[in-house]
Amino acid sequence: MPHQIRRNVFETNSSSSHSLTLSQSDLVPQPFATDVLRAGVVMVGKAEYGWEWHRYYSAVNKLSYLLTQVAQYDDVPEGDPERVTELMIDAHPQLRSLVDAVREHTGVELRFTPGSTGYIDHDSVGVGSELLGDSEALRQFLFSDAYVETGNDNTGPGWTIQTDRGEELYYGELIAPEVPAAYVPMTLYTLKHYGDQGFATGSGGLVKPEADPELYDAVLAQSVLTSVHWLSEGNSSHLDYEEIRGYTARALQRLSRDEAGPHLKVAANFIATKEKLPGEGWDVNGRLVVQMPRELATRLNALDPSGHRKYLLAQARRELKFWAGRLKESPGDRHTTKQVARYESLVRKFGGRVVARKATTAPKGSNAAAKASAKAGKPTKTTA
Repeated sequence: MPHQIRRNVFETNSSSSHSLTLSQSDLVPQPFATDVLRAGVVMVGKAEYGWEWHRYYSAVNKLSYLLTQVAQYDDVPEGDPERVTELMIDAHPQLRSLVDAVREHTGVELRFTPGSTGYIDHDSVGVGSELLGDSEALRQFLFSDAYVETGNDNTGPGWTIQTDRGEELYYGELIAPEVPAAYVPMTLYTLKHYGDQGFATGSGGLVKPEADPELYDAVLAQSVLTSVHWLSEGNSSHLDYEEIRGYTARALQRLSRDEAGPHLKVAANFIATKEKLPGEGWDVNGRLVVQMPRELATRLNALDPSGHRKYLLAQARRELKFWAGRLKESPGDRHTTKQVARYESLVRKFGGRVVARKATTAPKGSNAAAKASAKAGKPTKTTA
């Protein structure tokens, strides 16, 4: 079973996210080309490993990645390859483990390419360095189907990823082999607010993991996604089709209660779009069409049809309470007044009640704030 060593994944904005995935597959007896074996020497240089989404399987590329990690701030000097390699080992003794691993497994001598340069993006410096102190783990990494994956947490991968073997499916483990003919369609809406996990059904029911973990896991384990439409108040047209499919896969993984829990599967030819809503989009996020067993669909259709509305009302009241508090601190502030009015409208939309309250007074001398307050109308006060 593959094992991942992940660092700098899901960090703050704009950072790389490199990882190593180890494999317990059989070692490849001879990973190098015939000309390398004939010469008895394999040349490996530094290279650039930044934000790009890419996987590296070949022994030469994995050696290059580890060399670049160790000698991150030093270029490989010019000169005779054998002498250059000795100088690099003198400067970075841990590189000896790379030379020894190659010699012991293949009988070939490793030489570092003179004059080669490269870098590791600063947020991923150090990934994989622990392997240099474990000869067995290093051999397993270098000479098996293990791989280095580069990327970043700003864009995420698409549905496919480029590798040194060609293009591969990035989320292949999420693809369902087939959709059983007896399954029936069901429309689900993903919850949007505060990172909540869960679904609303087309009939208004609500499925949340903390309320009914058995039912929630059953939806994930037994359903197959056939199409998804991500709905946005902003313009997301910059995402291409493959990126939207990748976005979908990451979103589906986040729906699981934990890493080992069931994941919603997708049909191999599933459709994914991301579109701008024509109107108010606060209460929706993604519209999923799934196929599921009829008995599971029956359970979902029997849920309280007001569940989703009550959930949205609670979120709107929470936001209104926050903005009403801000308005007390900054009476007459244009943006805050607008937000209060927005969430008052949403509370009413979802069946809540708001009552008028005395208008707040802008600080003396704040003409702009006073005009904004007059334009927005009288603020109101909510009741629980």
